[in-house]
Amino acid sequence: MKGNLKDIKLLSLVVPAYKQEKTIVKDLQNLSRVLSTLPFKYEILVIVDGFVDKTYDILQNLRPKLKGLRVYGYEKNRGKGSAIKLGVEKATGDIIGFIDAGMDIDPSEISLMLN
Repeated sequence: MKGNLKDIKLLSLVVPAYKQEKTIVKDLQNLSRVLSTLPFKYEILVIVDGFVDKTYDILQNLRPKLKGLRVYGYEKNRGKGSAIKLGVEKATGDIIGFIDAGMDIDPSEISLMLN
């Protein structure tokens, strides 16, 4: 990594999630695996955009098992923008980014984006 990336102490990655009960565990495990290869600490903030399925409950069970996972959410769907805004407000990292829960972007590209 070049530039001031060596000065990063914590990366916050906001993951807005809506109706992701079938894939959220696999996607977050993959994301965590990729983030663990980076030379700094990270936190994953999943914002459940409406309790319309079991995504929030699944994440609550996953939280103790997945390093750096923080879970937030709200009852009624407010849209992706609201989820990202809440995630940014809760994030504590030196750098804050976001990736959709459906992993439309391959998590292995994160280190490339940071460069």
